[in-house]
Amino acid sequence: MIERMDSVPAEYVGNDEGYEFYRLLAHGEEYAQAAVRIVGPAMSLHLKVTKFGPSLMRAMREDVKEMKVKARARGVTMIVGATHDLENALFLKFTRLMGFVDQQTVQAAYLYL
Repeated sequence: MIERMDSVPAEYVGNDEGYEFYRLLAHGEEYAQAAVRIVGPAMSLHLKVTKFGPSLMRAMREDVKEMKVKARARGVTMIVGATHDLENALFLKFTRLMGFVDQQTVQAAYLYL
């Protein structure tokens, strides 16, 4: 079940322009948070999974299906999954399980002011 959040998660405060924030729920409990933003024909999806396990996979698959329906209704032709945690070896496995293809590693550099 996908539920729109009323507030901006702490990690997005000050960098939330254009994002919509959602809680993903299974069995009445939050198992993930999602930040989505439409950019041209794509929906950028930033997913923070807070609980994971075999019993949640069905809920995740259903929520991804729901996101796809909502994205298509808004004219989106692809969902782009992103992570900033390059140490997370589960990202590729997880995205494949959810039906994503063409996984890539993205590197970024930061110049702090």
